[in-house]
Amino acid sequence: MSTMLTRGFRFSKKRLLLVSITTILIIAVCWLVIKTISGPSEGTINYPENSSQTDAELNNTYVRYDGQKISFSYPEGYRFEKHQDQSPTVLESYFLVAPAKNRNPSFTIGISVYRLPTTDLDENSSYKIRNNSPQTYAKSVKAVGGREVIHFERQNPAERTAFIQNGSLLVAISMTGSLLGEDANSEYKHLIESLQWL
Repeated sequence: MSTMLTRGFRFSKKRLLLVSITTILIIAVCWLVIKTISGPSEGTINYPENSSQTDAELNNTYVRYDGQKISFSYPEGYRFEKHQDQSPTVLESYFLVAPAKNRNPSFTIGISVYRLPTTDLDENSSYKIRNNSPQTYAKSVKAVGGREVIHFERQNPAERTAFIQNGSLLVAISMTGSLLGEDANSEYKHLIESLQWL
């Protein structure tokens, strides 16, 4: 009888040792999984060189949009929205969202066509707010494509707005984003240059 008790006790010791080792292994594996999932990522990310490439080198494909009063082109990958709920002075309104690329965050471009009561730019509140705030907006006037373009630039948050007048019509092209790099400036310039009155 004592032999059976001893054999049973040894069997229980082996079983207890096996259960203990299995439990320790399961706990160790669970701890490693949780640490891997909840811990910070480690390693490196290789970004492509950010160079000042031309549109031909970037192979940008542009989409031409013809509205009621204006026509313009924008890069194919942008999200395009046409706004319907305008005030009586807003004839057309569009919204473009550029995707983030080349380590540059996304930016947006708003385009609105206004009817001015007279040919005085100060009749437009968007223009007037910027023109009357020289401490916030830096103003410059440039010729683009043979027409006068009035630019306003704000640093924080970043905004660039161009106003182009055609008689009693005024188009405002406003680009905003947290960081407006070379890609954003290039696309903004292209949009302004592509603008045509219909």
